[in-house]
Amino acid sequence: MVFVRQTKFIFAHTLGDIRFYSMFKIIKKNEFNNYEMLKNSQNKLLKKMITYSYNQVPFYKKLFEKYVFNSINIGDTIWK
Repeated sequence: MVFVRQTKFIFAHTLGDIRFYSMFKIIKKNEFNNYEMLKNSQNKLLKKMITYSYNQVPFYKKLFEKYVFNSINIGDTIWK
């Protein structure tokens, strides 16, 4: 019965947004990770997003170059 409810839940939300199931899987996978694992995972995703925006979006490339983000060190040092 739980499986049927969960399947209905996933299917109903996937109809509204096709990205729902992929995000749902990530959330379920990370549900019980400790703080350090979550922080490292978030830093990897943030670094990937910043690198992508620097390489693909001219506005962000100019912005990053203006503020001298030559080597991006994601973690505690960049956010102080």
